[in-house]
Amino acid sequence: MNENSKLEEARYFYQVMQESLNRRKPFVYNLSAFLSAARSVLQYTLKEARTKAGGRQWYETQMASHRTLVFFKDKRDVNIHSAPVNPKQDVAIAFTETIHVSEALAIRIMDAEGHVVGESSTQGPAPPHGDSSSP
Repeated sequence: MNENSKLEEARYFYQVMQESLNRRKPFVYNLSAFLSAARSVLQYTLKEARTKAGGRQWYETQMASHRTLVFFKDKRDVNIHSAPVNPKQDVAIAFTETIHVSEALAIRIMDAEGHVVGESSTQGPAPPHGDSSSP
């Protein structure tokens, strides 16, 4: 199967990326190669799936249920057809504070375009009745 060869290629570029985290150009070049190899795995898989009954539907279901696959497919498509990948080297974290009587924490992770890519929250005990404090 061709996808096994491309999967090994993607693993290779991923390993080289890890080794070049602090060297921007080698990292970006290997990221581009990784994206292409990883996308080829999906393309070979689709080609093989089309030859089997229900294969195309299986492929579409897999793609739809794995956000990571879609993410890498989209990044590769942008890298090839629009502009070279330009990953952020620095991460900005902003904390906002709201005072409540109850204990709760909400975290929202956003990508560079402002899209929410992850959310998590905890809910503490409810505030006591008669509490007049407000946010």
